[in-house]
Amino acid sequence: MAGRVATALFCSSSCRHKYRYRQRAEIAAKLQAERLCVYCLGPLPEHLNLSAIYCSDPCRRKKWEADNPEKVARSKANHEARLRERAAARRLDRPPCPVCGTQLPATRGPKAIYCSNSCNQKAHYLRHHAWHLLRMKKYREGREPYFARKARENTAKRHAADPGYVLVLRARARVDYSTHRERRLKVNRRYARAHVPLRNMHSGKRRALQKGAETFLFTLKDWERLKVRYRNCCSYCGKFSARLHKEHVIPLERGGRHSLGNILPACPTCNYSKQDSYVMEWRMRRIRIRRELELRAARKKKRLSAHAPGLVAAPK
Repeated sequence: MAGRVATALFCSSSCRHKYRYRQRAEIAAKLQAERLCVYCLGPLPEHLNLSAIYCSDPCRRKKWEADNPEKVARSKANHEARLRERAAARRLDRPPCPVCGTQLPATRGPKAIYCSNSCNQKAHYLRHHAWHLLRMKKYREGREPYFARKARENTAKRHAADPGYVLVLRARARVDYSTHRERRLKVNRRYARAHVPLRNMHSGKRRALQKGAETFLFTLKDWERLKVRYRNCCSYCGKFSARLHKEHVIPLERGGRHSLGNILPACPTCNYSKQDSYVMEWRMRRIRIRRELELRAARKKKRLSAHAPGLVAAPK
């Protein structure tokens, strides 16, 4: 302690801090030993702060009830009155459920409108019908392949269980169409005008089924991706076309499939020219036609040069 002044009590600042911390701990322990609950006179827990006077919430509530008996009696009376009013309202004749028309049971509260939660959900669906339809549409668009596969599986199971199921469905469809023919035609025409690409997809699949070809899932999104892949150009001549056709590489008449692997975008000229031929047959036919046209032009030119030599221009 050579470096400390004569009035210093501690050899270092660390010793001074340790001494003060020990003093504070002794004072806190003394206060903690003297702290008692106001209601039950028990010692207060250590985790409570120094301003706490109750050991728990039940003691605080019991102390308040002991100090305010009039307020407690008034609160109990009000609660019993509310219970009596609710029981009386349940016994009164209330309007029936607006969804199913049944009388509301006595277990429903005085503000209840529907007889059950299922009726409440049905009323909510009716009030927000458009929103539910939009939600289901977005959900189905995201899982279109899954729903198509499940529909095919369920149809196959139903046909296996009941072979006459198809005949029953067709009979129902005929009866419904004959009953509502004008309305069905009007709806179909309006839908066809509003969904031209989708109508073309259905007509292509229908034509494949009529010709007895195998059909696989080929959606409108697949067709749009196919056009983007070929940059909206014909896959044969490479020319741009705003009206691309779905051309089957192996024709449907010759055992081709209506699937993504057998369809290419083609311009109307190439599609009408190819018809039901294979690609190699179609190209050889085009070469033969081109040669015949060239020979025909050469013969015509030769005849003109023989009869009128001055009419035929000399080659450059």
